[in-house]
Amino acid sequence: SSTQLSVIGDNLLRLSPDDSAQFPAIAQLMHSLGIDTSIVLQLDAIGQGSLFDAFEREFVRLGGGVSDRVLYTPDELDGSHVDDFMVRVNDAASDAVEMFGAEHVAVLLTGSSESSEIVSHARFYPLLYNLTWFGIDWVATSAEVKEALSEVSHLRFYGLKRAPYVSPIYSSLNKSYSTMTNVSLSFEMANRYDIAWILVKSIIEADSADTSRLVAFIPNIASKTFGASGWCTLNDAGDRKYPNYEIYLYENSNSTDRLTFYGFYDGANQKILMNK
Repeated sequence: SSTQLSVIGDNLLRLSPDDSAQFPAIAQLMHSLGIDTSIVLQLDAIGQGSLFDAFEREFVRLGGGVSDRVLYTPDELDGSHVDDFMVRVNDAASDAVEMFGAEHVAVLLTGSSESSEIVSHARFYPLLYNLTWFGIDWVATSAEVKEALSEVSHLRFYGLKRAPYVSPIYSSLNKSYSTMTNVSLSFEMANRYDIAWILVKSIIEADSADTSRLVAFIPNIASKTFGASGWCTLNDAGDRKYPNYEIYLYENSNSTDRLTFYGFYDGANQKILMNK
């Protein structure tokens, strides 16, 4: 899902969306919750800057903004250094809260396994601990963040997870798959199923299995394919154009900290479907 693999004309085709594709969903989720501005905590690494740019572009389009971007390295979250980093975050949040009000300010985590260190230390900073937090795809459902279950539940931490579109095609295939494997059909496995069908149809259409010929047919075949994973249309860089995401929320309900299913982002229609 790396954005560095999203290169127009490189003939690398994938049904996985690139990481920047999730930000219309995050921006729309923030907007729906009344968030006007955000503090972005970003790992200072190659490729991370493009994620920030994608989020800022989408959120500004919806009328929101970014009050501050706080960069960090893994070393800054090690030992006593983490407090220095958290003070920087707290100062940025304090300025935003003074201007917009706490209920309209959010914190967005775009890092990875180190995110648990950040959220676990948030409890020592009352202002930060009472803001709404968000995590990018896979961060919120990662094992590392779940280790800080009490903290993220207090924060009402929202996060995304790539998902197939639940349709009759998916449901039928999932029934057979789960019967054989005792696990649900994942987004990745649904992709493999759809890739196989797209390749078969492309070979028939091209009347050839020569990859140099197939690459010209695959995008058109994919654009007409609604498979187990959903619409398989590719964008100009050869990545999935309309990704779907499950939205999860950590919360404390009936004195129990837990991760709950909050809703679903429909990428083709660009709207959030609430879990009722």
